[in-house]
Amino acid sequence: MKHGEAVRRDRNANLAIVAAVICMIVAAVAGLGLLLPDNRSGDRSNPVYWMVILPLGVWAYGLTGFSDWALRLVRPALVVGPVVCVVVAGVAIANGRGVVLPGVALGLALMAGGLGLVLFGKSVFRSGN
Repeated sequence: MKHGEAVRRDRNANLAIVAAVICMIVAAVAGLGLLLPDNRSGDRSNPVYWMVILPLGVWAYGLTGFSDWALRLVRPALVVGPVVCVVVAGVAIANGRGVVLPGVALGLALMAGGLGLVLFGKSVFRSGN
């Protein structure tokens, strides 16, 4: 996909990118809430935190420059984010943990993912992906 300039000018594509980033941030926060149940400032010293956050940061940084490799991951992110939130909510309910964070995360991810997929279909992405 060599049309970073076309994506840069397309409003629907930009909104789909924002929705994908929101999906993945929500999924990462929900997953970290499950993996690191102790919500203290010391979580940043945990290697699991960095294994989840660092790839997300690199991808988001790639999107700021409309890199081809980052743009190819927009559609999968719109699907993977809500799926991760469904898994996190299921595991949280099965383990008897709080359901507020996974429930809110699931709702946000489903809304952002659905809206992003609709916008994705109306954008210049449909011709390149």
